[in-house]
Amino acid sequence: MNPRSLATAELTDRIGWLIRLRWVAIAGVGVTVAVATLFFHLRLALPQLGAALLVLAVYNLAGHAVARRLRRHPEEARPERASAFANAQIAMDLVCLAALLHFSGGLENPFIFYFIFHVIIASILLSQKAAFRQATLAVALVTALGLGEYAGLLRHYYVPGLSAAGSHQNLSFVAANLFVITSTLYIAAYMGTSITGRLRQREREVSRLTADLQTAYEHLSRVEQMKSSYMRKVAHELRSPLAAIQTTLRVILDGLAGELSEKSRELAERVERRTHGLLRVTNDLLILSRAQDGRLPEQMGPVDLREVVERVTALLSPRAEGKEVRVVTSLPDGLPSIRGDREALEQLLTNLVANGIKYTPAGGTVCVSGENRGDSVQLLVADTGIGVLAADIPKIFDEFYRGQNAREFAGEGTGLGLSIVNAIVAAHRGTIEVTSELGKGTTFAVSLPRHA
Repeated sequence: MNPRSLATAELTDRIGWLIRLRWVAIAGVGVTVAVATLFFHLRLALPQLGAALLVLAVYNLAGHAVARRLRRHPEEARPERASAFANAQIAMDLVCLAALLHFSGGLENPFIFYFIFHVIIASILLSQKAAFRQATLAVALVTALGLGEYAGLLRHYYVPGLSAAGSHQNLSFVAANLFVITSTLYIAAYMGTSITGRLRQREREVSRLTADLQTAYEHLSRVEQMKSSYMRKVAHELRSPLAAIQTTLRVILDGLAGELSEKSRELAERVERRTHGLLRVTNDLLILSRAQDGRLPEQMGPVDLREVVERVTALLSPRAEGKEVRVVTSLPDGLPSIRGDREALEQLLTNLVANGIKYTPAGGTVCVSGENRGDSVQLLVADTGIGVLAADIPKIFDEFYRGQNAREFAGEGTGLGLSIVNAIVAAHRGTIEVTSELGKGTTFAVSLPRHA
């Protein structure tokens, strides 16, 4: 929705607020007249006041019908139409207020200052020029009321107790009241429009910044998609030849292509290790690009966390034994199922446990546990490894990032494992938290939604 449409919709909502406020005002006037007549025994022009209230109620009903139609059919709520509707309502309010005051004492009635409220409302709802026009209308009505009663052109409805009899024909009284009311109304219009103008300027700036941020976000999303697509294509193109190279090297190393000298075997094994590393990076890039594109959870459904943990720990046990690291599990009975993609969740857990094994010295432990958290299940992978520097924790989920102590402890690594974990967690609408103490170990806490 563009800013012009937003402004129109906001004005329509404020008109509805004004209509509701008017019902309160009608009830308030009715109660005030009843109290003044019954308890204070003031002689009021009840038929005329009743007629003015009836007119106020009738056009408020009409305004309610129009406002309701504008809300139901926003295509009809053009800015000029909504503005004209608001102007007309406030103008009618001023006329009705002048009529009510005329029939209840004129300038002698202290409620004459209620014109200020309408000027303030006009400052909130309307433009600066329109607000000053409404203030001018209010001044004109008050002036016509005061001078008309002073000159005898309008009948004066005297209400005992409000002021001395004949005050409406006292030039000093009339002039002083008109001056005070006129200056007050224009000052109120100036202050109201100044404050409202600054607020509207801030709203426009916020709206413009929001639009700029949305544009920037869309641009970044397109760039990210392009990067992911390019990364996926490159990785896909590289995987087949790398796999072929590795297979060929294995054939050579197994002696199927003839005997190798010791030097040739050493060189071939080095190339095979490099090729294996490149193939691992390529596979990680493919998994990461699928996760970032939201295509990794392909078959969402109930997944038994215990089965996933058992499968992953059994797969990684030889690696842990080779490093003399114990992998233990601690899952409570009755742990509920997770809603997710089994293959993706196995990849997530494999990366976390493999990381724990890689960065834990011999004799250490990697513990996998789970906990029921009501609407979610929390999976914990805790190791007694080298830990992560506090400054590195915010960066460990970045692509290709590895902390200095991680590079020193284990030279091999793509820096993509935790990026994949983070992408899988996000794709499953879960959360991941990291706590670590240097030299004592790291704990990853993954919360995933339960299967409904």
